[in-house]
Amino acid sequence: MKAPWHHIRSKNRSQLREGTGLAIFIDRLIYFVAIATPLMTIPQVWEIWVEKRLTGVSLSTWIAYLLASICWLLYGTIHKDRPIIYTQTLWIIFSAMVVVGLVMYA
Repeated sequence: MKAPWHHIRSKNRSQLREGTGLAIFIDRLIYFVAIATPLMTIPQVWEIWVEKRLTGVSLSTWIAYLLASICWLLYGTIHKDRPIIYTQTLWIIFSAMVVVGLVMYA
């Protein structure tokens, strides 16, 4: 039986860390990206919750984002991949805020 992709990737990751400075830089950069990217949703949450403007916001799209984030969080948790866990936890929070806001103010 072939080893799952995650195990191959984990093995290569340890070799990468011992390698180039670029790989180490990228490993550190991804933590910033993991936190910063979901925070870009704050203006959408603000518009819905504070200004109560729902124009052009699709409930079905945000429900799909929420479900996808839950799947990614499960994957990240099983494989102990912290950047995925951090990113998807934030995405779940913000997506849920958008979905709840859309339902409440629609």
